[in-house]
Amino acid sequence: MKKAAVFIALLVCIFIYVQQTTTFSSFYLLEGGTWQMKTRKGYICERWKKISKNEMQGQGFRITGTDTLMEEKVQLIQQDDSIYYIPTVNNQNDGKAVSFKLVSSINNEFIFSNPTHDFPQRVVYKLVSQDSVHAWIDGQINGKLVKQDFYYKRVK
Repeated sequence: MKKAAVFIALLVCIFIYVQQTTTFSSFYLLEGGTWQMKTRKGYICERWKKISKNEMQGQGFRITGTDTLMEEKVQLIQQDDSIYYIPTVNNQNDGKAVSFKLVSSINNEFIFSNPTHDFPQRVVYKLVSQDSVHAWIDGQINGKLVKQDFYYKRVK
């Protein structure tokens, strides 16, 4: 009986490890392209481009009327056995990039975390369908959980 319990526990551990192991090529963003979310004031957009087999670059921007305002540049890179989401946001962090490490990738949901960052501490992308992504940032501000949602559609 003990051998069966150990065997089952080992199978569960292997199953969890395989589900959480992500290669860079498993990101749906690797197709590149532009994603947008309509707001009352215009659009919030992300544009992604594949640079190499281990790097994507993205830009976050807003479109209001005929004006386009760049807000951030993002690198999505694989270094060794880890994947990082690295944004550089205009007028934040003294213009320096902040790294968020991929900590979970289950069921097309990719969670990047940096618990030492002021806000956000997490960046999450959830593929809803081939042309729809629910992204959000969340974390603590003054002891209160804050979450900002982004519902993107692929621009064709």
